Amino acid sequence: MDRRAEKTERSLRDALHALIGEKPYERISVREILGRARVGRTTFYAHFRSKDELLRNGLDDVIGFSAPRSILSFSRPIFEHHARHRARAGARLTARAQARLHRRLQGLLEDIIVQRLHLNEGRRSSTMPARLVAQWVAATFIVVLNWWIESGAALSPAEVDGVFRALTVPALQGM
Repeated sequence: MDRRAEKTERSLRDALHALIGEKPYERISVREILGRARVGRTTFYAHFRSKDELLRNGLDDVIGFSAPRSILSFSRPIFEHHARHRARAGARLTARAQARLHRRLQGLLEDIIVQRLHLNEGRRSSTMPARLVAQWVAATFIVVLNWWIESGAALSPAEVDGVFRALTVPALQGM
């Protein structure tokens, strides 16, 4: 990808991220994203089909999905991202907006985990349905993320990632 395209995509991701801190995701329009990013509609649609795809691209950017990685490699980068933006976004997100955003994040994570499970199919001996495993892992991640936010636990991203992995790794190894 050339530098202009990277700059445009980064600008769009930053605009969406800023707007998510201001209002519920569902109420954000593509027009608002365009205005914040100072990008035209044609340019937006040359890069993304929808704001959902833009959100997914931002998540992929945070977790580095482009490289094949382990099933749980998404967790620490998201905790680190959250820690970097916690003070700024936390004050602006209502509990309802956070719940909506986390539901959307859970769905995106389920899709990512299913893809990774299919990539690792040759190494899995389980007959457990991939979608069920993905839902369980993603839901557990969201529970831990919400606990970390709501409890105000003074854990580093690495420590909270350790909590998440302590809950999930033993079960995944048993599959």
